[in-house]
Amino acid sequence: MRKFLANQAIIYPGEISMKKIVSILVVASGLLAHTAHAEIVSFEFTGVISRISAQYEGRITDKTSALVEDGSFALGQAFTGLLSYSTNAPPYPLSSSNSWYSSSYAAPGDFVLSFPSSKVSLSNDKQPYFINVSNGSGSWSDDALNVVALGAKNFGLRLADNTNSVFTDANLPTTLALSSFSYAQAYLASRGVDGSPYTYTISGEITSLTKISPVPEPGMAWLMLGGLAALGARRFLRKT
Repeated sequence: MRKFLANQAIIYPGEISMKKIVSILVVASGLLAHTAHAEIVSFEFTGVISRISAQYEGRITDKTSALVEDGSFALGQAFTGLLSYSTNAPPYPLSSSNSWYSSSYAAPGDFVLSFPSSKVSLSNDKQPYFINVSNGSGSWSDDALNVVALGAKNFGLRLADNTNSVFTDANLPTTLALSSFSYAQAYLASRGVDGSPYTYTISGEITSLTKISPVPEPGMAWLMLGGLAALGARRFLRKT
């Protein structure tokens, strides 16, 4: 039975077959699954400032502390960070063993470097960052993962292995183990305050690198919602 209101048909639940609903959800799930195959990987890291260098007119001087535009820093100071990226981000290949990946395929806040005691936290919220995967070969090139934030705040990290045994290609890795790399560092470049002519580089050794639980991509989230909707529709039709 149908009722008509304002020239529009109202279809009662009993008129909708369960097979049609399931068919629609299966097609929608298939379309969404196409966008949900990428893996978002996230890593937390910690470390300690091990070097502060001041540069002016080509001369580099090591310091024990620095007061720069971003804050006050000292040797031995702890830092923390977060790095997230999509493993299927399209590369910008430079060669068969070296590729760059743009942060335009990731979300704001996916690269963060913080210095808690200085109350300084740097993020890619308003600036791009790029990931370089180098599958080195020979004595002049390392296997390396470089992350560089560009813009007003220049900061980044570098994981490198001079034995060339970490990466087999230039694709974004799904996992990173600190023990696999010869050295691991994070850095911040900043200018001195009050008219100082010096440019400072604050760098430190990364002491821990931990993979954390991934955040579901939008496609996967829609798949989950679709499943819940199917269950709800089934129960509703049973009651009617």
